[in-house]
Amino acid sequence: MPHDVFISHSSKDRLTANAVCNRLESAGIRCWVAPRDIIPGEGWSEAIMRGIDGAKVMVLVFSENANTSAHVRREVAHACDHEITVIPLRIRDVIPKQGLKYYLDELHWLDALTPPLASHLETLTTRVKNILNGEQNAEVRTPLDKSVAPSSPSKPRIVSPLKLAVAGALALVIAAGSIIFWLQPKSSEKPGTPAQVASPNNTVPSLVTFPDGIQVKLGGQQTLLNDQDLGLRDIAGKGVAVIENEPSKVRVLFQAMNETYLVTGTDFQHLTSASKVLGSGDHGEFDNAGAGVASVIRFDQNLYAFYEGRDTEGDLPENGQAAFRGMYCGIGLAESINDGTTWTKKGEIIRSAKPKDWSDWSGQSVRGVGTPSALIDATNTYVYLYYVEFSGLKNGIQGICLARAPLNKGAPLPDNWQKFYLDAFNEPGLGGKETPIIDGSAIKAGAMYPHATFSKALNKYILTFNFSRIAEARQEAALSKSGIYIALSDDGIHWPTPVKLITTYSQRVLGLSIAIESTLVLDTPDSLTGWLLYAYTPKYTSNASIPGAPLHLAGRRIEFAKH
Repeated sequence: MPHDVFISHSSKDRLTANAVCNRLESAGIRCWVAPRDIIPGEGWSEAIMRGIDGAKVMVLVFSENANTSAHVRREVAHACDHEITVIPLRIRDVIPKQGLKYYLDELHWLDALTPPLASHLETLTTRVKNILNGEQNAEVRTPLDKSVAPSSPSKPRIVSPLKLAVAGALALVIAAGSIIFWLQPKSSEKPGTPAQVASPNNTVPSLVTFPDGIQVKLGGQQTLLNDQDLGLRDIAGKGVAVIENEPSKVRVLFQAMNETYLVTGTDFQHLTSASKVLGSGDHGEFDNAGAGVASVIRFDQNLYAFYEGRDTEGDLPENGQAAFRGMYCGIGLAESINDGTTWTKKGEIIRSAKPKDWSDWSGQSVRGVGTPSALIDATNTYVYLYYVEFSGLKNGIQGICLARAPLNKGAPLPDNWQKFYLDAFNEPGLGGKETPIIDGSAIKAGAMYPHATFSKALNKYILTFNFSRIAEARQEAALSKSGIYIALSDDGIHWPTPVKLITTYSQRVLGLSIAIESTLVLDTPDSLTGWLLYAYTPKYTSNASIPGAPLHLAGRRIEFAKH
């Protein structure tokens, strides 16, 4: 697809690059950004060169990460060599290293060092529009330190013949000596391809290792509740929300069919009772067709459960792949003042920016927002809520988004929530816009079913979720990228490249073996061991149309190690 702007960035600054892309494209300026615009099967270096060569402007997201990136340096060199206008957007107070300084020294900089980012993106958008319209304003370059004097007002940037010759020679050196370097994966810059860690028969490797040395080991799969155990079907369809996990007593909430049950036992291998505690709302309400709790927190002696509410009223298309009615989802809150025995709904807290009648493609059956996972952050300042945006998607790919509610306002009630958008929490929970914190653009897969926890032992936030590649679910491509993934974060907001734990189909499709809604439950808050629980079926069915089994609760022991 034609584009005007190439966005050069380190993969560590992906969220900012996506924010730049979103703002420019909302102004009608088509962008090329990796990994979104890399064609499946296309070589990385080939795709980058294609993206730069097709652009009129390069926006460089400049930070300490870009400053040390060999990939960014080559991209800038290639743009200058082809007389493409480069606009450095500086998001960190850093002076370019010599390799980049050579190319950037004569350019006008845009500083975006002070929040909010959105205001700087408005300036950037205006600048790009002017350039594309042939109205390059003569402006003084912003000096980066006192030793660098500002240049006088100048004409539109033209690279000198000497610099072009040097750049051309450098490009030849790079081409001759770095072809293998470009083709080798660089975990610090290229979005890494998740390791192939399991085969379609649901086996797992003996050990998975993160770049920082933290290791994860999974045990064998165990069936914890069969279909129809305790009278339940389609078990743990939204994950497992833990109220209590003691050596001789377990109490959890989870969805069965479209309702939520309180399930108890002595441990996860011995769950013995279930009672319905939350059901559908009334006609006209956002949860008129279902209320499935996905997580629970304790605050001020009370429990707060976060659930996906389903609205099937109106003319929504049926989902033929999974044989269920179309739905528009929202996220609701319920409160218990008696330790989980009974619950009172407190209203909808997160709603999509897109209304029910909005669709991204003809026949879109699931819309809105859903699959919530909440936790209190490590500083006891906010409730973080991870969720999936189903509507207003880019290229039809779902992303995991984030909202938060400050605890100094009390309980996380409606109107206390702000969505994460353009690198800040600045949009209302009810109807605001969002920027995904995890998406599957690099592997053309939707990021779905997030479940988060915090490990005191690792001092890390841990997120388990699924990537689901629609071509694989439709049997148009071999099963390879879809599966259960795990990611670690220092702040719960920025998530480095995840790794895959289990290769499996990751969305409800009749006849397929699936494993979804993986929930990490540590044995104790300080423990490095626990359970990875998930909803599983060897052959999915939701009715009598084909033989098979609805989802039922499975799990694996999980162990972390620090090295």
